[in-house]
Amino acid sequence: MTRVFNQTITCPHCGKDHRAESAFSSWVRDHPQMDSANGHAVCDIDCDVQQIISHKFKDVEVLMLIEIKTRGADLTASQRDTLAMYNQLVRNRRATPTKKVRWQSGTAPLLAYSTQKQRRVWVRMLGCHVLRLSGTSPGDSTWMKWDGQLVDMRVLIGLLQGRLDPDTLAPLSARSHHRQAELPLLGMLFFGGAA
Repeated sequence: MTRVFNQTITCPHCGKDHRAESAFSSWVRDHPQMDSANGHAVCDIDCDVQQIISHKFKDVEVLMLIEIKTRGADLTASQRDTLAMYNQLVRNRRATPTKKVRWQSGTAPLLAYSTQKQRRVWVRMLGCHVLRLSGTSPGDSTWMKWDGQLVDMRVLIGLLQGRLDPDTLAPLSARSHHRQAELPLLGMLFFGGAA
């Protein structure tokens, strides 16, 4: 059976909670042929971040996907499984002789065609991440967790601006460590270790 939709928003005018679901999502959830008991799931992407960072003569498009859980909610088992698979497929880091990136290495390309720029651009895909909030937004939350780690507003803004590495929370650089095709080492993801 398709899971009951449990995400709500609070109306700023009347103060009542309402389902926070698009018409398309309601249609999928209510359609008898789309029952998740049949082994499939249809999910939305909460946040897609894109930022350009520059280093000398090379601009890099930094991308990541974020699943946002509000009111202290956590991922369902199905969401965790789906995000873990996406994370493995989309990351495009490469191992070097001095760096062992193990499970974080993906086979995604390092270059992608930009329809806006009309040319191929360097891309660093930083994977899938989870932002959990105690409230409904960063503004009304008493705590925020990024991949299970408590963060403050300064760190969250740095992550969303592409200034901080989403795995290590350290400053993010576009610098190549060896050759242009190799990308900097990123830290562990919230999925907890080996794939």
